[in-house]
Amino acid sequence: MKEDILHNRGFITLLEELGLSGNEIKCYLATLGLNSATVAEISSHAAVNRVNAYSAVKKLLEHGLLEQEITPKGRRIRPAPFDALQELAQSYQKHATRLRWKMEDLIKELTDQRAQNNPSQPTIMGEVLFFRGEDAFYQIAERTLAIPPGSEVCILEAFDYFTPPDNPTYDDEYYIPARLNRGVSARILHRPDEHGRALRARDHKEHRETRFLPTNMNFPCSMYIYGDEVALVWTTDHVVGLAVRGGPLTTLMRAMFEQYWKAAAAGNLYRDAKNAPKSEL
Repeated sequence: MKEDILHNRGFITLLEELGLSGNEIKCYLATLGLNSATVAEISSHAAVNRVNAYSAVKKLLEHGLLEQEITPKGRRIRPAPFDALQELAQSYQKHATRLRWKMEDLIKELTDQRAQNNPSQPTIMGEVLFFRGEDAFYQIAERTLAIPPGSEVCILEAFDYFTPPDNPTYDDEYYIPARLNRGVSARILHRPDEHGRALRARDHKEHRETRFLPTNMNFPCSMYIYGDEVALVWTTDHVVGLAVRGGPLTTLMRAMFEQYWKAAAAGNLYRDAKNAPKSEL
């Protein structure tokens, strides 16, 4: 590892944003430079007190950023594969998402309490969050994963399915495994296209039921229903997202989804059997 990388301020700042302490960062960077070392060697190379180095290495092992090997000559510490950095970032993002939801709940309670104490305050008919830019899709996707385990997410995809251009394997490698790990089931209404049929073919493996929309349906965005929220995502020159929490709009959108869902179950979406898809989403 080149010295300029080990001392690159941008890299160090990223590690700080992942919640690593100063000593943990120094010991991690020192281990990257040494490749395999004892804690004493890491302590010396990182210029960190021996006691503090032991504590930092222990934390880094817990984070999965370092690995250890017991040899006849003692314990050796080495860097974990760099995928561990990505996993730590995803874990930190999930924690931040859960914290944001808890804060939103607290703000709602405080707002309601304030309204009770001040009857002149207007009634809140649902909270609205607006997302714009590269992270809009990811932020809403994370919100669908933050619902309680055992819950359900409902998705309506009536136009070309949005695949993040910077991360085309996002669904298969991250989102679906994360949803399954949380025990969150899914119901999807999708266009009868190639992506829709591919999804439906894997329904039994991915705790999901997929049904097809009418071929002539023109719904201009994707809709996600999860917990007490409904979110819409669409693309123009950039990705735009809108999430509504509570209120009549959430009730209306859920009712609309259920109507389409029942129609699909009744077989009203395909009148010509020749046009019906041969495999599932």
